[in-house]
Amino acid sequence: MKMNEIVASTQFPNTIETITKDLKALGVEKGMTIIVHSSLSSIGWISGGAVAVVEALMKVVTEEGTIIMPTQSSDLSDPKHWSRPPVPEDWWQIIRDNVPAFDSRITPTREWVK
Repeated sequence: MKMNEIVASTQFPNTIETITKDLKALGVEKGMTIIVHSSLSSIGWISGGAVAVVEALMKVVTEEGTIIMPTQSSDLSDPKHWSRPPVPEDWWQIIRDNVPAFDSRITPTREWVK
């Protein structure tokens, strides 16, 4: 699915908070071991992209659990500059307020061992 189609089909931007609620509603719990293979486009447009999904998973499963998954990278930048696709201007501040900060523990294209 093309990004402009994802934006058009998403009623409200998904955030770490909304994804956390959805995971809990699906039965994901603290301490679980889960294998994740997802299609981000199936979730809808996500503020923070894959990193936000990882943050939500970590928030629900906690350090007591294990998350196993392949990873891909996406750019985290100011949405006012996005053109492929652009997102509605009324989404910009929501996106800015919810893009996760860089965290080497969950950087999508790297493996970091403690």
